[in-house]
Amino acid sequence: MSIILSIALCAGLLCACTEADDATLKIDAGYREIEMSPEGGSMDIPVRASGTFTAASSGEWCHAEVLAPLLRLRVDPMEEASTRSARVTVSLKGCPDINIDVRQISVLLNNPPSEFRLSNMLRTFSVSVTSNTQLNFSYPDWVTPVDGDWEPGTKVYVFEASQMDRDGESREGSFTVSTADGLFSRTIPVIQTSYATLAMQTLGRLWAEDMFASSPLSPESERYRLLSTLESYCNALGPADFKSYLSKSDAAAEQMEMTSDILSCYRLAFDRVFSDIQSTVVERGTVVIWHLYNMGFIVKTPSVCFGMDINHRYASRLAPYLDFITVSHSDTDHIDTPLMAAMEGLGKPVLTNFRMGPYQATSPTVYNIGDIRITTSITDENATDLHCTTIHRIRCGEDAGNFEIIHTGDSSYDKSQFTECLDGSRTNLLILRYGNTAETKILGSGSGQVQPDYVFFSHLEELRHNIGSSPARATILGAVGNMSRFAGTVAKGKVYMPFWGEKAIWKDGTLSRAE
Repeated sequence: MSIILSIALCAGLLCACTEADDATLKIDAGYREIEMSPEGGSMDIPVRASGTFTAASSGEWCHAEVLAPLLRLRVDPMEEASTRSARVTVSLKGCPDINIDVRQISVLLNNPPSEFRLSNMLRTFSVSVTSNTQLNFSYPDWVTPVDGDWEPGTKVYVFEASQMDRDGESREGSFTVSTADGLFSRTIPVIQTSYATLAMQTLGRLWAEDMFASSPLSPESERYRLLSTLESYCNALGPADFKSYLSKSDAAAEQMEMTSDILSCYRLAFDRVFSDIQSTVVERGTVVIWHLYNMGFIVKTPSVCFGMDINHRYASRLAPYLDFITVSHSDTDHIDTPLMAAMEGLGKPVLTNFRMGPYQATSPTVYNIGDIRITTSITDENATDLHCTTIHRIRCGEDAGNFEIIHTGDSSYDKSQFTECLDGSRTNLLILRYGNTAETKILGSGSGQVQPDYVFFSHLEELRHNIGSSPARATILGAVGNMSRFAGTVAKGKVYMPFWGEKAIWKDGTLSRAE
């Protein structure tokens, strides 16, 4: 799979004709400049043309093929350590030409972060580099390589900062990737703080638990105790305070994270997921799943990474690493406008029933994105919010072992509304809200039902919601109590409740804790 570093984004369109012209030739402005990895590869560019257009490349290594309405660019692998450029010219009679500049370099940092943010709890960081020439790494003396030996091609290089002794300390340094010949160099700041709240330590202990082996049903279990403690942290923060936190600048928000137990967990969970999705290399036949917040999950296969109902203060930072996102409905706690805008700016699919664009659908739809097949149904959220929630049934490709996941959003679970995507067959993972009585109706072998191998509860401790009044927070321990509702269903014994930052691995038909 080729790796594309960036597509330079510009406002508007590359448009070679005026509105008064009969002939029309348009290409999104984001495709003006394209960088490709030394491994080469291909990409498809949408072209809006009123007639048959042509394309020609100035480089023998860069091939342009017209597959109307697409222009397919195919770049050969580099055989030597060098940098080369080509110009692709798109033409249509009656319109000025549109030029696309393609650059291929011998070293490519794949979706590099603007900085590495570390703590005593998250000390490992990584960078994915594609290179056909020897690499050198430099870093502060408090950083050591875990896997820093250069290999040609694409590799994730892993490094670890040492533990800081005193609480409240911080330190900064620089991490640099360069080539031995001096033709390439890239520096990324590294920032580490020793600050860790007791709540963060509690969340870290929860991550160390195996949610598939340690049931929270018993109040005597360690998982129950940890979840109960986390719920007490949630109860200490009212919705007005959380909304205030979301509206603040990054600097002011970080100050609140250092003084609020649950906000420190909220930030720590994001940092863990953000770091993991960059560094995790998924083996063939395997899928990794992270729970971020509320009903937000991220799934990574050997070839694709996607998100569902992602909502987080820092969610837009995920855009370079996600290939597409699905959004069940437009409620504030299920959408993230900056993330959607960032995804669309990168030309990546955003599947909704409410946001105008090529992937908007207000009726049952089937999408095909690469090897991913997504089937949807449209349901009511409740007695007054009708026909507003999309259920997404996502079947991953062969390299993921055809893993399938169903995300239900805030559906009210009228089985008749599920028939377009549920037919009583089996699925690997079903994501529900918090296990109320209505949710058991989806389980079964009839039309509009499904037989899941595993069920995840979610939508827990949404901090925008009220404590004890509508819209009320679904609590962690309330969801634990709801687990008993599923004892007599097809999902008996396979109902779990991940919390923020937890991750699982699916392999050979089984979900287990990801180390």
